Amino acid sequence: MGLTESVWGELPEERKILWKYFFRCVSIVGALFVTKTDNIYFDLLLGFFTAAFLIIVIETQRSYSRLSPNFRKKNIRIAIFLGSWGVAILGFAFFLQAAFTATITVFYSDVLPAFYRSQNELTPIVTFLVFLVAAPIACIRIFRELNFKEFIYTNPRNGLKKILIYKNPKATSFFMFAYMELFTLMICFIYSSSVAIIAKVFLDLKNFAGGNVG
Repeated sequence: MGLTESVWGELPEERKILWKYFFRCVSIVGALFVTKTDNIYFDLLLGFFTAAFLIIVIETQRSYSRLSPNFRKKNIRIAIFLGSWGVAILGFAFFLQAAFTATITVFYSDVLPAFYRSQNELTPIVTFLVFLVAAPIACIRIFRELNFKEFIYTNPRNGLKKILIYKNPKATSFFMFAYMELFTLMICFIYSSSVAIIAKVFLDLKNFAGGNVG
């Protein structure tokens, strides 16, 4: 049985409808507070994938044993794919933001002064070329040494498998049922806002660079 199926199956139909009304109201109100990027296409795409993950997780766990094995297997695979890659993309975006900030700091503090201090014309050029090669290598090395792939992809994927495939833990009371569904909704809101905040930074940088070029 699904994570919430035993509790959901015991609820009277009236309580099921009332819970659906409540859940949708919370979803609508919560969506109003989710950060937006002001890019309608990106916001719609992000909202679509987040909603798809939420719907699949909520609905399949309510009636897991009544679904055909092939259908539920496909849905769980999609949910794990969306969840694991969603976290990986967000984690990688955070890493890129930190790496970009560190790279710019090094450029302004160590590389740029070489253009003004050195009397040899080749020194600034060589310094800049070395910087262009060393910066990406340093970022990749740090990414590997910190086992960032395991942190942002492997562990979240294994966690989703434990929950959605091995069904651990399961709801045993209505309180736990409500907590699990609302917690899933809250995680989706936090994820959407986090992705939007990071995306907005990169979009602003792109617009800033485009404005300067123009």
